[in-house]
Amino acid sequence: MEDGAAAYGRGDYALALRIWKPIATRGDPGAQLNIGIMYLRGQGVSEDDAEAVSWFRRSADQGFAGAQSELGHLYRNGQGVPKDEANAVAWFRKAALQDHADAEANLAEMLDRGLGAPQDHAAALKWDFKAAQQGNVQAETNLGVHYEFGVGTPRDFAKAMTWFLKAADQGDADAENHIGGMYAVGEGVAVDFAKAMKWQRKAADQGNAYAQHQVGLMLEHGKGLPQDMDAAISWYRKAAEQDERHAQVKMAVLYHQGPGLARDDVEARNWMRKAADQDYAPAEYYLGVMYERGAAGVPRDYAQALALQKSAAEQGFAPAQFDLGALYANGQGTTRDYLQAFIWISLSVDKMPADYADLHDLAEKGVSTLTSKLTPTQITEAQHQIRDWRPTHVVD
Repeated sequence: MEDGAAAYGRGDYALALRIWKPIATRGDPGAQLNIGIMYLRGQGVSEDDAEAVSWFRRSADQGFAGAQSELGHLYRNGQGVPKDEANAVAWFRKAALQDHADAEANLAEMLDRGLGAPQDHAAALKWDFKAAQQGNVQAETNLGVHYEFGVGTPRDFAKAMTWFLKAADQGDADAENHIGGMYAVGEGVAVDFAKAMKWQRKAADQGNAYAQHQVGLMLEHGKGLPQDMDAAISWYRKAAEQDERHAQVKMAVLYHQGPGLARDDVEARNWMRKAADQDYAPAEYYLGVMYERGAAGVPRDYAQALALQKSAAEQGFAPAQFDLGALYANGQGTTRDYLQAFIWISLSVDKMPADYADLHDLAEKGVSTLTSKLTPTQITEAQHQIRDWRPTHVVD
């Protein structure tokens, strides 16, 4: 086995395969795992996911934790086997029960997201802690997220920072981005834009798209470094090209109204559409407004506007709720429906962001106007629907 490991380490995969294959065929689970990895990566053999699964299963059936973890990944991704998240959880759990750190971290992530098993943040926290104690960087970062946002545990910014710093010491860009964010808003530390810029720049330089967007914001507003709009746009573009939806909206806005870029309605529309295609509510709202007004080179199309505003409104984005209500009230893209108009505009009033103050005032006036167009029975029905309304989904 050691001779095979030495050959593999220096990139002589053909020799490693010749050494390990007979050992694996005789039933050694470690060699079987190694052969599976070589088929998975196409090292010394043609890449063959199904053959990798076969070797991993031989090893996993003998209780070998590394192979069990690999099978978890393959079932999660549908690689060499049909995608089966429940089976992925089962294999990760088998390996995690043997203290396999990678499996513990991946089991935690699936429990956090409710993939293949009921969502269970407390159990995810437990598995992340076990993996983090072994130095698993994914788990260290995820523990930081648990403590920063109070997921499965009370919020504790000091513990969050501790775990983020451990992960950042291993060069984890997500952790670096979180540390920068905590310094930017003062979570458990004094607000310090210079430190925020330092950490988010570290993450941005590694290609972290969200950090690239944040660096752009700080450069645009002169936080942490002198204001530099050209540099800000460069970072926004890097993030947007990685499908970071906040940056895509920013690029659309800059192309539409500046500053820093010449007006280009085609670029504005294309960037906004890219973000809207990710079901990002603000982008759906703005693109919907373009269709309503026939702006930025978009043909006026109330039906398309209605569909976009409805998707954004169902996520709880108040400006879109107001706009959807207005479309119902005016019968644009749909049959006029004062009841639906009243419901959606009423929902928007209390949740309207501060920077949409003009819409807040219009919404309050709209509710008053629509009240006179409904019967007492309709108003009671609307109030019940408003009370019971919940977002169908939210894309941050």
